[in-house]
Amino acid sequence: MFSSVLAVGDWDLGRKRTDQINKWLCRWCHIQGISFYDLGHTFDEPGRLMWDGTQLTRKGKNIVGRKLAELIIRDLN
Repeated sequence: MFSSVLAVGDWDLGRKRTDQINKWLCRWCHIQGISFYDLGHTFDEPGRLMWDGTQLTRKGKNIVGRKLAELIIRDLN
């Protein structure tokens, strides 16, 4: 399973590059028969990234943890 790439700091303010990478990664995973999980714009909301935009806050980490746990449970059943 692959997860989408998150936008980091000022590198991609409009998320255009990040979205292009994630679309390519999703297609590649599909061709390879690998699961792809798109976090999408989950972390665009305030309070989910640190002030510098390069690290997840505690709230952001909890969200990722819950989403990954749901995926694992779903795939194991």
